Amino acid sequence: MVVAGAALDEWRRRVAALDGAVFDGRALTLADFQDWAEWEGTERWVRYALEDAKVLIDRVGHLATMTAAKARVPPGKATAFVAASLDHFVNQVYRCAKCVRDGDPFAGRLEAVEAVNPLLDALFALDAGRARPYAKHLRWEIENRPPAGLPLTGAELLDLLTGVLSPSPLAALQVLVRRLEPHFRASGHGAVLDAWGATLPWIRGPCD
Repeated sequence: MVVAGAALDEWRRRVAALDGAVFDGRALTLADFQDWAEWEGTERWVRYALEDAKVLIDRVGHLATMTAAKARVPPGKATAFVAASLDHFVNQVYRCAKCVRDGDPFAGRLEAVEAVNPLLDALFALDAGRARPYAKHLRWEIENRPPAGLPLTGAELLDLLTGVLSPSPLAALQVLVRRLEPHFRASGHGAVLDAWGATLPWIRGPCD
């Protein structure tokens, strides 16, 4: 609830008196709301929760616009965010491959799991700056509104993500690299991949 500063204490008391098991809320001033879930702030993780938020009463006149913006990666940050996320993903595949090569599948699985979030960050951000869904909602999102432009079906992506969680995740990771590389290159992020130089073919793994 966005309230006037003079009413903040009263509304905080009202919210606190409600049953927290059925109502999850907070009272904020407009200035607080402007700062809340900011990209550089500690509550950036909230952004996906605003994906389908409905502003019921807007006495300010632009709360809906502000809320919609908070559900997205800021336009000026999106390119760098995707690039960093893609590089993080490729680096995790590389780390997993090294662990497997060195006979340490346990470490390889740990490295593989850490590849999932940066990959999803990059894929969803490429779709108009969407935030990565929470794990609880990921399957629904991929099945019902997958990131635009994916060269994979939703079912294929879910199968490969499941493969990453398997005891032998490297093959699934390498398929993801190979299948998604054209998508990232078409989106202007080929330089991130090319920066891996002669290591990139090894990261891609054997062709199908």
